Amino acid sequence: MKKKTTVIFSLSLLLAVFVFINAYSAAMQTGAPKTAQGKIRLNISDCRTDMPVHNACIIILETNEIFYSDNNGNSPYISVPVNIDARFNSVEPKNYGEISILIYKEGYIDCFLLNIPVKPESISDNISVLMQVKTPDSPAFVTVCESPDDEWIERIFEKYR
Repeated sequence: MKKKTTVIFSLSLLLAVFVFINAYSAAMQTGAPKTAQGKIRLNISDCRTDMPVHNACIIILETNEIFYSDNNGNSPYISVPVNIDARFNSVEPKNYGEISILIYKEGYIDCFLLNIPVKPESISDNISVLMQVKTPDSPAFVTVCESPDDEWIERIFEKYR
């Protein structure tokens, strides 16, 4: 009888610990600070005709979300995380994050956009993407790397002049 009581007590204790850990984990998740968000909107057009490219596939790599451009070449407004790069904190902290975007559409050269700046609680709706029609001589993809935020660069120059 003593072994049976010990087993029941041990199982009860184990269950109580399991319930406590799950409750603590849930509380930590809801109380955890959320990553700041920004919004972006792209306009995708044909670089030769300036006509909208509708139904272009847009993938936000940081979130693995997929969107499509509408008949006017516009993406929906997309909420994206503002993951601030801390590598420059000792030089001049950034007040914005950067995201990466893949865009493709049958008949066009694939686009890879890097370092697209996103500021917390802001909307960047002037992101224009010009896509080029694919030909037999075309590269498989085009990479566009955005330069850092001008205000951030100016602060660095001011600091080191």
